Amino acid sequence: MGGFDMRHSTRRQLFGLSLTFSTVFAAAGGTTAAAAFAGQASTPSSAMVATAMPGLRPGDRVSLDGVSVLVPRPGHGAWGASVKVAGSRVLGVQTGADGSVTVYRQGVLTGHGAGGSPGSVRAGAKPLSACSDAAYSLTGASWRTRVDWYFKTSSTPGEITQSDALSALRDAMRNLTQVNNDCGLKDTVSANSLYMGGTIRSANIGTGSTCSASDGMNVVDFGNLAATDLGYACWWTWGRSTTESDMRLNSTEYSWAVNLGGCVGKYSVEDVATHELGHTFGLKDLNENLHPALTMSLIMLPCQNAETTLGLGDVRGLKALY
Repeated sequence: MGGFDMRHSTRRQLFGLSLTFSTVFAAAGGTTAAAAFAGQASTPSSAMVATAMPGLRPGDRVSLDGVSVLVPRPGHGAWGASVKVAGSRVLGVQTGADGSVTVYRQGVLTGHGAGGSPGSVRAGAKPLSACSDAAYSLTGASWRTRVDWYFKTSSTPGEITQSDALSALRDAMRNLTQVNNDCGLKDTVSANSLYMGGTIRSANIGTGSTCSASDGMNVVDFGNLAATDLGYACWWTWGRSTTESDMRLNSTEYSWAVNLGGCVGKYSVEDVATHELGHTFGLKDLNENLHPALTMSLIMLPCQNAETTLGLGDVRGLKALY
């Protein structure tokens, strides 16, 4: 289990809240959230565990499983997702109108995937193809407005050009809003985005893979993250509506490519960005062993572009939201 970090708390609160986490998460499977905000799944995929945290207040930081977010003001939520070479993690914090705080933690992963309910999958079952696998899992929030986003062009790493990086990022956005797929599925998804131009502002993401406070701008950049993270996304919500998102790709520990011809040891900008932006559009991770052909499966590999083409489940998830 990852460590839990809470700032601005008394020793008594810290002890009590740590005990709450230890008790709940030590239970078999934890307590799966039933609240709408915790997310829904068409198949048991990546259940979220919800825990009430009475000692937390807005401005406190919650860090768990390599994801770190600030407790938001009442009525709002803050979420973070890290994509790692060996998988992905999601963490959310929701503050109720009454000031109560609930932490949503992705269920414990096994075998590079998220645990499903017992008996939900036949042992040794062969994974379905991208156009046959209908599985999806949702965070519970989605955009109600157009996503107007900016790119910090000056952050582009030296191995690719700014124009190529921007083109790959725009394609990643379109992969989701226009449901790019090879299954013949029509685009009936209402999500849309618009690139607003370059910016000198950075994504609200710290070098240690931490989400900062919301600032009202949707920014994508390259930069420093925790060494294990390929990419990191933060998004902020009001009720079930997403109001802002930021994303960063790690250009300190990893090299990036746009054209994969002759690629060796580099990661595709469009590939990783499509997966990470999928989180900000409301999609959660899926078990890699069971759903390897879908964009929201957990594992990212060098020189691959599998995530750039959505599968049936990815499209169904977006249709459920938009």
